[in-house]
Amino acid sequence: DPPSPYEGLQIASQLLLADGGKTVAKPFRSFEGNDAGAYAWYLRYIRRDSIYAGLVENFYEKTVEEYYTLIAQREDYRARWFQLWRGAQVDGSLGDNGIDFVLTVPNALPAVPHRGMRHGWKACGYTFLFNLLDYSAGVMPITHVNKDTDALPSSFRARNAIERNNYRMYDAVAMEGLPVGVEVVGKRLDEERVLAGMKLIHQLMEESGLAYQELPL
Repeated sequence: DPPSPYEGLQIASQLLLADGGKTVAKPFRSFEGNDAGAYAWYLRYIRRDSIYAGLVENFYEKTVEEYYTLIAQREDYRARWFQLWRGAQVDGSLGDNGIDFVLTVPNALPAVPHRGMRHGWKACGYTFLFNLLDYSAGVMPITHVNKDTDALPSSFRARNAIERNNYRMYDAVAMEGLPVGVEVVGKRLDEERVLAGMKLIHQLMEESGLAYQELPL
């Protein structure tokens, strides 16, 4: 199994906010607060959301020693992904000889409504993961939202606050026709291979009569 994406998001978000959020909080007005500790307590004990609380509770200013510890955790995480890639077997070949690139999703939703990134940023893990790993990645559109096939089933229930806040914005009817993309991921310094992969995907879709149709302007 690959290293936990949640673990990667915990490491990456702490590195990003190692100053305790001082940089991003500069535009705040004097009466606006940003007490991550209190919010984490609310999430864990009132909302019973240990997933989101496990991220927020670490958004405090790090000492130099804590920062170096995070760097060590990041390098260990990268090493485990590297070993996974090199050990993966495809068609009888291992690692670089078997895997050209990985296809995954770039985001939980298509384009979000106006002001949607108030909560939408919390689903950044799909791309944030490969920023942490320093892997080459590209995103390309391959299809569009379909109101009939892409509607959420009536049985859908969000598992945590991050999922709940994102899918609260999802409306297959209102979003019909919006682009849906795929993320093409390669290893470090593999930009040329990723671009070749994107070109190959485009070519194969054209040959199959499934070429992406651009939105009319």
